[in-house]
Amino acid sequence: MNLPKHISDDCENGRCQIQEGLALLQKLSLFRDTPLDILKLYAYLSKKQEFNKGSRIVQQGKHCQEMYLIIKGQVSIYEEYKGKNYKLQQLEDDGLNYFGELSLLTPIDAFFSAWAETDVVLLSITREAFQKVMERYPDMYTKAVEKIITLRIARFTDQTRKLIEKTDPNAWHDSESYQ
Repeated sequence: MNLPKHISDDCENGRCQIQEGLALLQKLSLFRDTPLDILKLYAYLSKKQEFNKGSRIVQQGKHCQEMYLIIKGQVSIYEEYKGKNYKLQQLEDDGLNYFGELSLLTPIDAFFSAWAETDVVLLSITREAFQKVMERYPDMYTKAVEKIITLRIARFTDQTRKLIEKTDPNAWHDSESYQ
């Protein structure tokens, strides 16, 4: 069984993990409008984890309680349907990609599986850490929820469009015929 390796060194190569986490979070669209004090808390409470190539990070249908930001490597997102795995998306480390953000808001069973396509380094934030920060800054909670939901809807829309582009042209109907 491949379990994540928690990287506990506070400093690597002379650079503190908190500073590295803060730098990553500042670039992420999800936290773009978040005040620096709050970002520092998220960075402090975040964990850096490593997964070996072929390791499952998230299992569809199982409890998910962390959001993951890809620092290094490639992660594929799969939908398990009727005994088969369908690859929905491949996330790279070059695009500040993340997944699992809805788990910050509510206890949720994952609606996808995530696998490490290569050796992967991730920065994770747990729902517990997110809730602790939001308890300290309750006026930011609504904005954070709105941002997470808005970005998730945009990702669903993008994924749907990519799936539509792969669909057989004979499967679609002219939209005028339904008006």
